[in-house]
Amino acid sequence: MNQPARGKASVVAIVQAAALGDLVVALPMACAIKQHDPSARVLMVAREYSRPLVEASRWLDGYLDSEAVLANPQLLREHGVTTLINPKQSMPLGVAARRAGVPMRIGKLNPRSLLWANRYIRLETRLVQRHRALLNLEFLKPMGIDIAPTIDALGGMLGLDRLQPLSAEARALLDPDRFNLVLHPKSNGSGREWPTAHYERLLDRLPSDRFRVFVTGRANEGAVLSRESKLLERPEVVDLTGRFKLGEMIAFLQAADGFIASGTGPLHIAAGVGTRALGLFPGRATITAARWHPLGANGESLSVRSDCKPGPGTCAMNFGGGPCACLSDISPEMVAQRVLAWLDQPQGR
Repeated sequence: MNQPARGKASVVAIVQAAALGDLVVALPMACAIKQHDPSARVLMVAREYSRPLVEASRWLDGYLDSEAVLANPQLLREHGVTTLINPKQSMPLGVAARRAGVPMRIGKLNPRSLLWANRYIRLETRLVQRHRALLNLEFLKPMGIDIAPTIDALGGMLGLDRLQPLSAEARALLDPDRFNLVLHPKSNGSGREWPTAHYERLLDRLPSDRFRVFVTGRANEGAVLSRESKLLERPEVVDLTGRFKLGEMIAFLQAADGFIASGTGPLHIAAGVGTRALGLFPGRATITAARWHPLGANGESLSVRSDCKPGPGTCAMNFGGGPCACLSDISPEMVAQRVLAWLDQPQGR
């Protein structure tokens, strides 16, 4: 089996070509690799839209476009990749690494990974109530890295401190005399969402003289919100849907005072850059707060159901995104209580 040349620094590529939240919780892997071997170079194989997030972490030395790697697997060889870690089990990118002759290819032991991996971990992820970041760290064991940090310690392993400057135009939106609260109601149709009506009821409970409220999301999500409710028409709301590209969105979230969403990528980014971030979670085993609590000193989570199984009164078996019974049961009053408490708490970054 081919091994890296003796004395040559290792180059580790982490495959994370999924959603932004998945990428955030993969960052502790890069930190752990650097702590184990400071000479190692760590690259992230990701989708183009997530590149600003990759470039924001001090633990990452570079970005590789996942589509470019699929089109030309030899890019991995050209970048000197000696180890590829594939926690989301992307078959196409795993096969690309095999074709490029990457010496160490780490995957979870299952029949599909036998087609591309040559190092394996045994890991049951479907029902295990461990944080996704801790499950990711299991993939480092074939490299001789065996750690299990606390949730608090994981928050310090993101390294999201290489942010682009916030533009003067965006900074002017923030009110220095009020609490700048960002709401992110939608998930681009990919997850369970707190009902839009609940966000409206939440605002009824927050004094407008103490809060400046922003609503973020993609342009198409703004259109959905406009069809569903009057949220974006409220006088205290600043509609930012479709306004920011990812790099400036990250900088804006860092400058804001608080953030509320269900388990979306922006939730994990907000917590990761030190902003108070409250995530609202269902009880479904693979997407609970235990698995996806936002990492960071000011990350919080809230859920009311400890278990959720498809069926009447819970979630449909073929759930396709939007509100669900688990999240609908989280009342606006519960969320308002958390947010109002933020007013009297110093925010350590």
